[in-house]
Amino acid sequence: MVTLGALGDTSEIGYESSGTIFKVGSNVKNLRVGQRILALGIGLLRTRKVIPAKCCVPIPDELSLEDAATMTSVYATVILSLIRLGNLQKNQVKRKPPKSHWQSFKLTNK
Repeated sequence: MVTLGALGDTSEIGYESSGTIFKVGSNVKNLRVGQRILALGIGLLRTRKVIPAKCCVPIPDELSLEDAATMTSVYATVILSLIRLGNLQKNQVKRKPPKSHWQSFKLTNK
């Protein structure tokens, strides 16, 4: 999204990433060393970066690091396309899937 000029400054490329935690701050309770995560932030196109815990989401074993790293980019592209190209308007879509739909969704890694 940055390189397309849709978001941000090109000096900070990398808004999403995935990887394995190698160090955790003493106040962090919900993440652990060795845990695989999806991270959101600025300037994440690096091999190592200090990221606030609130910007990290654990990923399931069934999901590859590569797939996890692309999920938010795909989601943002879809939203941008719906709004800019599809002219989606506020309150145009009102239906929400039932909670059970998301609870039964299982990710598979092919």
